Amino acid sequence: MKYKYMTASICIAAAVTIIGFVIYMGYMYIKKYHQKEKANILFCAVDYIYECLILRFNVSMNMDRMERLRKINVGADDKEITKRYYTKIITIFICILLCVSIMVPVVILSSEAKDIIYSNYFIEKDKTGGTDKEVNIRTRIADKEKEVRINVPARVYSDDELKRKLKEAKKYINDRFLASNKSKDNITADLNFVQAVPDSEIIVNWAGDAEGYIDDDGKVSLGGLEEPKQVEVSATLQYLEDTEDIIYQLTVNPPKKNSEESVWDLWEKTLKILTDRTTSQKYLQLPSEISGYKVSYRENEDYSYIYVFLLGVFCIILVPFVLESRTKASIENRDKELRRDYPELVEKFILLIGAGLNVKGAWLRITNEYIGKREKDGTKLYAYEEMLVTRYQIENGMTELKAYELFGRRIGLLPYMKFSTLLTQNLRKGTSDMLRILEYEAIDIMNEKKENAKILGEEASTKLLLPMMLMMLEVFAIIIYAAFQSM
Repeated sequence: MKYKYMTASICIAAAVTIIGFVIYMGYMYIKKYHQKEKANILFCAVDYIYECLILRFNVSMNMDRMERLRKINVGADDKEITKRYYTKIITIFICILLCVSIMVPVVILSSEAKDIIYSNYFIEKDKTGGTDKEVNIRTRIADKEKEVRINVPARVYSDDELKRKLKEAKKYINDRFLASNKSKDNITADLNFVQAVPDSEIIVNWAGDAEGYIDDDGKVSLGGLEEPKQVEVSATLQYLEDTEDIIYQLTVNPPKKNSEESVWDLWEKTLKILTDRTTSQKYLQLPSEISGYKVSYRENEDYSYIYVFLLGVFCIILVPFVLESRTKASIENRDKELRRDYPELVEKFILLIGAGLNVKGAWLRITNEYIGKREKDGTKLYAYEEMLVTRYQIENGMTELKAYELFGRRIGLLPYMKFSTLLTQNLRKGTSDMLRILEYEAIDIMNEKKENAKILGEEASTKLLLPMMLMMLEVFAIIIYAAFQSM
């Protein structure tokens, strides 16, 4: 138990340390960069940790991962992408560590009851008028150890107290007291001394045999018995002042037990003697010595907090894989969106070039329209964001030829690379039939859209296969049920 309290204390200290560390790092960041008072302390702390660890130790990112992140962070430079990635990981790690540090003490303290064993050999009983309780404790005799269940009866009144306060509970007995025993002449297992009768006011008191082979709870203790022996148990049915005794003549048979079972039988007998001896005392005394061997006890440990630790470690290990998986999913969604928007983009170019604009003019017109739409509804589209990057590059002095080439390379999809090639060829060779080439491209796009529609239709039919099978099973079940009902 002390180790659990120690673990809880360490985790509480760790949580306080993490919170203090975050506050300190956030304060240092605010002080260094003169941030506003309303700045988010966690994000400031994460930024400062990033500067102290990642930048100071010059931690680099894998080129493949960087290439993937560039695709979903349109317009951001490598430093900004790197900062976003590592600050996200640092934030997740801090949250996981803080959650684990808080959850472990909560689990320990919520599952921890008060001490059961006092002074090594005493268990506190329930108050007078209370109920019996059962406790599971680890018991060790010499080199033998096992978990035992001990019935701790409620403290009963002394004779004087009994005259003033004690009122007997209502109990009864039925004809199934033999439990798993087959007959009264062959008692080898515990009896079922039923203590209560539903919807009645009968009080049932059991009395075991005089020699202690069967106790008042129906527990059979056959240690030391070498031959069959007849015993007598009784049940007293009491209602107000009326009582009726029922006597049962039973035959207990000796079991075949090894030395270890004999030791535990002796321990149970000793416990019964001590229980009877301390009926009016506050604590139940446990046996301290059996057959010359010292007996030790310890409470069952609750190790549920360890699972919280393991969960935290698992989450920390899982974070990079989850981020990588989400990055790949984002890239797949990006590619789908780019392919979906490509026909619309080409159609806009056809309309604008057909209206007399050159490539640059069409590019500026499309991006201006997109900027207005984005400001209105906040929607961002990868294709047009990439076009904005190309526009800013041209405005900053990059040649159109180079900017259009980089546009196709950044997107990395065949249709856009083909489109980029058409634009660069138009600039190099001055192609006069640019409009006709784009119209041919539009025709190819429409054919490709038809093929994609077929593929999506096949995928949809495949996804509907499972619901159709479930519906078919339901129909079969209804038909079979109706057939059985009509029989």
